[in-house]
Amino acid sequence: MCRKKGSTLKASKQNPFEVEMTLKVVKYLGQQGYGTEDIVIMTPYLGQLSLLRTELSKTNDPVLNDLDANDLIQAGLQLPGSTKMVTQADNYQGEERNIVIASLTRSNEVGDIGFMAAPERVNVLLSRARNALVMIGNASTFLASRKGQSTWKPLLEMLQANGQVYDGVPLKCETHPDRMIVVQSPETFEEECPDGGCSDPWYVSIPYKYIDSMVNSNGNCSSTLLPCGLHSCIRRCHRALDHKRMKCTMTMHKACPKNHNYYWECSQGEPRICPTCHGEAIEAERRRNEDAKLEEKRRKIQLEHAKQLAGIQYKIEMQRERLTNEQKVRDHQETLAQKQKELESLTAAASRLTASRSGATKESADSTGNDNSEPKTVTLKSATRDEWNRQKTEEGQSNAALDTLMNMIGLENVKDSFLTIKAKVDVVVRQGASLSDERFGAALLGNPGTGKTTVARLYAQFLGSVGVIPGSFFIETSGSKLANAGIAGCQKHLNEIKSNGGGALFIDEAYQLTSGNNAGGSSVLDFLLAEVENLTGKVIFIFAGYNKNMESFFSHNPGIPSRFPIELQFQDYSDEELRTILHHHMNKKYKGRMRVEDGPDGLYMRIVARRVGRGRGREGVGNARSVHNAFARITERQAKRLQRERRLKKPTDDLLLTKEDLLGPDPRTVLKKNATWDKLQALTGLRQVKQSVQALFDTVSFNYQCELEEKPMVEFSLNKVFVGNPGTGKTTVAKLYGKLLAEMGYLSNGEVVVKNPSDFIGNVIGGSEAATKGILASTLGKVLVIDEAYMLGGTSSSSDGGTNPDIFKTAVIDTLVAEVQSVPGDDRCVLLLGYRDAMERMFQTVNEGLSRRFPMSAAFDFEDFTDDDLQDILNLKLKGLHFSATAEAKSVVRQCLSRSRNRPNFGNAGEVDILLDKAKLRHQQRLSARKTRNIDILEPLDFDPDFDREQNAVANCQKLFHGVVGCEQLVAQLEGYQNVARNMKRLGLDSREKIPFNFLFRGPPGMHIFDHLLAEVCFD
Repeated sequence: MCRKKGSTLKASKQNPFEVEMTLKVVKYLGQQGYGTEDIVIMTPYLGQLSLLRTELSKTNDPVLNDLDANDLIQAGLQLPGSTKMVTQADNYQGEERNIVIASLTRSNEVGDIGFMAAPERVNVLLSRARNALVMIGNASTFLASRKGQSTWKPLLEMLQANGQVYDGVPLKCETHPDRMIVVQSPETFEEECPDGGCSDPWYVSIPYKYIDSMVNSNGNCSSTLLPCGLHSCIRRCHRALDHKRMKCTMTMHKACPKNHNYYWECSQGEPRICPTCHGEAIEAERRRNEDAKLEEKRRKIQLEHAKQLAGIQYKIEMQRERLTNEQKVRDHQETLAQKQKELESLTAAASRLTASRSGATKESADSTGNDNSEPKTVTLKSATRDEWNRQKTEEGQSNAALDTLMNMIGLENVKDSFLTIKAKVDVVVRQGASLSDERFGAALLGNPGTGKTTVARLYAQFLGSVGVIPGSFFIETSGSKLANAGIAGCQKHLNEIKSNGGGALFIDEAYQLTSGNNAGGSSVLDFLLAEVENLTGKVIFIFAGYNKNMESFFSHNPGIPSRFPIELQFQDYSDEELRTILHHHMNKKYKGRMRVEDGPDGLYMRIVARRVGRGRGREGVGNARSVHNAFARITERQAKRLQRERRLKKPTDDLLLTKEDLLGPDPRTVLKKNATWDKLQALTGLRQVKQSVQALFDTVSFNYQCELEEKPMVEFSLNKVFVGNPGTGKTTVAKLYGKLLAEMGYLSNGEVVVKNPSDFIGNVIGGSEAATKGILASTLGKVLVIDEAYMLGGTSSSSDGGTNPDIFKTAVIDTLVAEVQSVPGDDRCVLLLGYRDAMERMFQTVNEGLSRRFPMSAAFDFEDFTDDDLQDILNLKLKGLHFSATAEAKSVVRQCLSRSRNRPNFGNAGEVDILLDKAKLRHQQRLSARKTRNIDILEPLDFDPDFDREQNAVANCQKLFHGVVGCEQLVAQLEGYQNVARNMKRLGLDSREKIPFNFLFRGPPGMHIFDHLLAEVCFD
């Protein structure tokens, strides 16, 4: 009875399988009513003894506790009993138990049983049991042992003869005597006799002899009822017939008056109160205590503020009274002095008048001279800062948050709102009224980089300092974070604020709560709106976002504006404010050590500020953030300049920003010795496009000079339309165009991203808008090329057989019109590419705003390449492929391209690629067939296998009309045309100007055969 081999090491032996079987036998005997005083587990080996103790200790102490107590008590057979003995066989000599369970342990194929071959040890095992001995072991191992032949073989043969050897543990159910099983594995115990009987349920079949004793006066089977009197035993067959001492483990359910469901175990009894109601009551009491503490703290702060305000007011009144008394004394003294001098002034009136006039004239001249000589200092004026300084000087006011706010650049309307709130709070405090019911929730609206987050922190600090809220604890989060965290995460933030004595919850980009991308945002916002009312006077809620995006936020619930009565509009910074921000950022970064050519208030700094401010008034303009980005580009240009000067061994100054660093290179110098510009000029053909690009960059150079003279610039848009047939170089020019714009400082990146209309079109309503906005956002600072743009003007079929505008494509156009403004200062270049006719039709059928942003009148027109241009392109491509072609082969290519030009949608340079691909394939085939020895020289056969068709044209013409009766005159006329074509070609002239291409055939039916014949002749 072994699944695993025992260890072959010299250490003591272990047999895990026998351990499991031994424990199952012990459990089964316990289920039959045998107590711990009846059973002993014996094993010859200390290793097996240790393993038995370990397995027993996982549930109970093998020495002190009763292993089967849980099962016996559950069955109602006994209470916890005495200790069960687990021992080594040699240590149990002289003792006995009613039942002995012996684990022989040894199990191997070679018959190695060690000291178990000794008769004395076997005698100890066999003589310790009074009533029953259960030996678990591998009989094959002991029979195969040579040393144990004299001991184990006779014993096992005797037991076998008496029917006492089993391939498992024989079991018999007392309740169902007909059930006999032999359990061969530990798992089988749980399958066949889980509760000590058999696998049948208790209530399926009970022997007839027990029925009378189990039926009560009501006819019910009382013995199967558990002590609760409600539920019957549902366990498998077991020994106990009386269930009065068994616990009922059935789960009970009930709903309280508030519809809270709660559950309990039947034997434990129903709870006295609903656990959920009890928890809610505790939480409500905790909240009441917390709110009371916050209210008391707020009241103390308000009282302290009122006390300080009253003290300051008293000092102000005393100071005013003192000043008034002093002024009265001075007035009296001045009156006496005036009367005393009145007589003297009358006698010398004339002389004094003359002296006064001459003195005034001199003083005026001196004053004019001083004004001309004194330097002028330009400072940013701030009426709100002056008012706050007045309050601090005359009224003794002090507030750290207001001091910080007043030192910020710009934000005049925000500062005025702070002063208004402070004035209101001071009045309410002086009136002795309460601020607990006042709403101070705020909405901060404006473009990025205007200081909304900083002001939000100052707002919370300010309200806490004047007693509007009991504390100034501040938590900053965003709409998307709150939506992802859900109501639980939002409640966690509020609890944290309240536990820290009150404060503010600042939600940046709050419009994300109502966007379709955050499923849980709406529920979080509804929860917050309720908490805004509940926490008035304890927690301030501050929302921030862009004006346009916040429209959906305010429309979510009509009650939002009334809950946030304070709206702070953050206006875009003026040019002067942007210059001041740039100077402040520079001083902060370099601790005031960085110097600027022409000074921090000079022309170059003003130009930088104007460039940043060109985007003012548009959604998403960066303001201070744009200043920081511009300064990053300035320092990048400085680093490149310093690196270049160090390489040339020139003296350098790391703490100086030059004109080139601030403004970028002069556009006139950028195009000189510029590889990108030279590459554009080296392109074959494209004369009109090159002229258009040159004119554009001349305008850029002119605007640069206007900036230096602080004159208005010529406004132009970087967005263009490129129209032309396929293969005319539109994409190539677009890449060079974008790179040049980046090198001149008009784009921050210059990377060219090529997209097709299919990249913009979504498959659900709203998908096109999202895809278009995503592409535009990812291409900021880059060149976005929309190839085949005319496909965005398509239509879809309607149910009545007509056509309607495609709503998905229309959405793309409308989004482009809304997002691409085509105004100076845009850090984006969008190029629409396509055929002229198709593009003109698209502009006529889509949103009219598209033609204003991408005027066709200013389009770059890519003309078809001439034959000479295509010849140059062929030479360049052959050079790039390390091939060459004979003069005759190039002439054949020219003829092929000339014929291809007659077909619609001529591919221009693309046709050259097609011809080269076919020529290389034919050349390789001829090279493999050993028909040529030139490895890298292409011949006429490679480009056109029938290139000499003209020489055989006359013979082919006669052959074509062979058998056709009555066409001799037609054949002669066609041969004449062939001679004309051959001679004009020899002279380098175009024969198409002399040969007609329109023919009229008159005659009987069957004339259509001449169509095909004439086509063959013309082709030859």
